[in-house]
Order: sequence, then structure tokens, then C-alpha cells
Amino acid sequence: MFAVAGALSLSAEADLRATCAPRCPGDDVRAIRVQHAIADVGLGVGVLALGAATWLYLTRPAAARPPSAGAAAPGPALRPFVAGAAAGVEGAF
Repeated sequence: MFAVAGALSLSAEADLRATCAPRCPGDDVRAIRVQHAIADVGLGVGVLALGAATWLYLTRPAAARPPSAGAAAPGPALRPFVAGAAAGVEGAF
């Protein structure tokens, strides 16, 4: 989202600079500022999501971590389940 919004806002800004700068209509300038703000928010959300994913990965329970080198890897722990009209296999691999 950030990349698309940023590219569109920079393109629109370049068009304004080429056609009407420095006396562009206020509505057009405000529209460019809103597009820049949308791109900034998209970047912020992306950075926060990456940080949250990293934190969740690094603080996951030991049972969810892959076995360390030299340790015997446990086999898949599968068990059947039946729930209402559904049936299948669940477990950790």
C-alpha cells in the first residue's frame, strides 16, 4: 500500500509542479498532502506489522520452535478429530 500510494502521490505532485507551480489551486495541493499522508500511514502500519511479527516469532513458546541442531526431532503429533459434520486430522508437524 505504501509503495503504490507513495508513487501516485509523487507523480501527482510532479504533475502539479510542472503545470501550475507555485500558484496551484489550494484544493489540488490539499489532495496531494492527503495522498502523502496515506502513504505515510501505510508505511507506519507496515513497519509496525513487521515489528509485531518479529516479536511474536522471537517470543514464541519453546514447543513451537524448531529443534536445535543435534537434537532428535520429534515426529509429527497427529490425532483424528470429529466435530459436528467435520472430521480430519490435527496436530503439529
